[in-house]
Formats: sequence, C-alpha cells, structure tokens
Amino acid sequence: MLDNLIHHISDFFTLIWWLLDTLKALFSTLVQPLTWAFNFGKGFFSTAFKTPEQLGLEVGQIGSFSQSVFDFFDIIPYFNYILMGIAGVLWILFLAFIVKKLSAI
Repeated sequence: MLDNLIHHISDFFTLIWWLLDTLKALFSTLVQPLTWAFNFGKGFFSTAFKTPEQLGLEVGQIGSFSQSVFDFFDIIPYFNYILMGIAGVLWILFLAFIVKKLSAI
C-alpha cells in the first residue's frame, strides 16, 4: 500500500519538476534577446567613447603605414581628389541600388 502511494507522490513531484523546468526554459528563451541587446548596449556604450589609450591600445598599432607608403601616394598628382571622386561614384551606385530595391517592393 505504501509502495503505491510513494510511486504516485514521486510521479506528482516529477510532473511538477518537468513543468517548472519547461517554464524556466520558456522564460529564458523569451528573455534571451533582451539579454543580448542589453549586453551589446552595455559593451558599446562602455567602450565607444573611450580613447584607444583608455582601451589599452597603442596608437601606433592602429593604421600605421610606413613612410614609403605615404611617399608612394604623394607622388600621384591630385590623389585626394581621385579618392573623393571614386568614393562619390561608389555612393551614387550604392544609392541607386537602394532606390532600385525599394522601387521593386
């Protein structure tokens, strides 16, 4: 008699455990995107406005080119204007692509 009672009590607590475990999994699935957004925002705002020195980076590590590279590009006449023209053409192509995709909708 007690064996049957213990079995039913065990089944009852197993059912309760399964329900609570499923609710925990559902809640963590629903909250996970909020957690990701919070962690991204926290990381972004804690590092976005710091200088490279505050982040532990040496300024020499970032975008350093040798003098020979600068000398090479200084030889090309009107190099800054050529770069601006290329960038302008790329932006026009990019905007035309966006307008074309939006007009197809």
